[in-house]
Amino acid sequence: MTESRPNPAPSLPDAGLDRDPFRGMKTGTLGMTIFLISLAALFGATMIGWLIMAIVLRNRTTFIDDAGHEVVLPPMPDLPGLPWLLWVSTLVILVSSGTIQWAKNSARRDHQPGVRWGANLTLMLGFVFLALQTVCWFQWVDRAWGAMDASHDAYRFAATGFLVLSGLHAAHVVGGLVPLIIVAVRARAGRYGPANHAGLDHVALYWHFLDVIWVIMFLGLVVAG
Repeated sequence: MTESRPNPAPSLPDAGLDRDPFRGMKTGTLGMTIFLISLAALFGATMIGWLIMAIVLRNRTTFIDDAGHEVVLPPMPDLPGLPWLLWVSTLVILVSSGTIQWAKNSARRDHQPGVRWGANLTLMLGFVFLALQTVCWFQWVDRAWGAMDASHDAYRFAATGFLVLSGLHAAHVVGGLVPLIIVAVRARAGRYGPANHAGLDHVALYWHFLDVIWVIMFLGLVVAG
């Protein structure tokens, strides 16, 4: 007498469902990717929220005061033009993206002078970018607040938006300079090569991310202004 056995469950068609999409991706790279996605969500939510509120406030023509009376708002004053140094700082961070890529490519080819020069130039340009942004902050405060109508919420909100967006980005640039200093020190010691460049790759990826985010923010400020 033969024992009956249950038929095996039918297997799903091979549509890639049993494959790990992250297989082959190193843990550090995966962690950096997740980190950058979360930062992109932060920057995106901040900028979209600011743009929506700026549009709503700019189109508001009346408000209700404490006594319940409808008050007609004066037209929103024009914002001053963005400081021209923002164009220079944008060029600086674009160039720094190229220099960190130069360091990364040089490490893969074991070209140590290129690694050192690329890392050091990126570090220098990062500090130059922050210095230019600081000057732009003071110029913007002097221009925007000097002509500001304190009773106009839309003007105050729009004028503050530049400081919030550029400040948020600058804070992450400062955070990127710390590992970049470590990379520059290690590059000077010849620690990066074809078999050891993961740390440099991660810093380069983060720096490229900051570059793209700033270009998007800058274009948004130009259009909104």
